[in-house]
Parts: sequence; structure tokens; C-alpha cells
Amino acid sequence: MSAPMKLRGLRTLLSVLATLLCTQAAHAESPKPTKETFALIVTNNRSYQLSRQDLRYADDDGAKYYETMRVLAPEANVLLHTEFDADSEKLFPAIRAKAAVPSVAKVTASARDLAERVRAANAAGKETEFYFIFAGHGDVDEGKGFLEFQDGRFSSENLEALLRSVP
Repeated sequence: MSAPMKLRGLRTLLSVLATLLCTQAAHAESPKPTKETFALIVTNNRSYQLSRQDLRYADDDGAKYYETMRVLAPEANVLLHTEFDADSEKLFPAIRAKAAVPSVAKVTASARDLAERVRAANAAGKETEFYFIFAGHGDVDEGKGFLEFQDGRFSSENLEALLRSVP
């Protein structure tokens, strides 16, 4: 190979490398969109009004959903409402300390808190995802669905309002 051909090949190689480095630098400098995940997990083993047999694993499901969502989101963005039975308290002692009562008022308050956090993340330019997870009893009464929380029914209208409140 002659010297001019080697020189031409070297220039081409240098040109390609320079293009790659410039492209990489441009991508490194451009801000990458960030995503923030939020989750509200509600589980309840007991039937408040329907006199159904207690569930055995809704509280365990809540703990497992909590662990799963914590892979996707920081602790402050994952709220769990459940009451652990004695066996589940032994299995999930660290999560037990983070759980709140699955009552209508407490779940509603947590939803408001998460909705504010989602609004703040959106205002900061972040893409957001919100998950509502439920394990427990529910049914339909006079054509209207509901979930059973510790202290009463959480109607389909309540659930729709909760979901609409989170941007």
C-alpha cells in the first residue's frame, strides 16, 4: 500500500472517530428525560360487611407488591396500607413498620399526598407513572362496584375520583 493511500485511510479513520466522539458528546450533554414512579398499595384480609371468610394472603401480597415497587421507586413514593396477621408480621418485620391502616380516610389521605408529589415531579419536568394496587374483598351492590377496606366500602366512584386526582 502506498503512502498516500495509507494517509487517506488514516484521515478517513480519524474523521469517523471524530464524528463518533462529537455525537457521543452531544448526547451526553443533552438532558435525558427522567421518570418518577409512585404507588399506592392497599390490601385487606377481612370482609367489613359481607361476612366473607378472611383472606389469608392479601397482606403478604401487599408486602410483595411493596418490595416490587420499591425496585422502581424511592421509598417515599411507595405507600402501603395493610394490617399484617401474626405470621406475616414475622415474615415482613421491616415492611410492617412502614404500613398504615387500610381505612378509607387513611387511603384517601395517602392518595392526596401522592397526587401532590406527582404534581411536583411533573412541574420539575419529570415523566410520572402512578400505580394503584389492591388485594382484598370487593363486590357489586345495586350495580355499583366497591372494594372493602378495614372500616367500610370504597366505592367505584371513590376509586375513580382517587385515580382522577393523580395527574
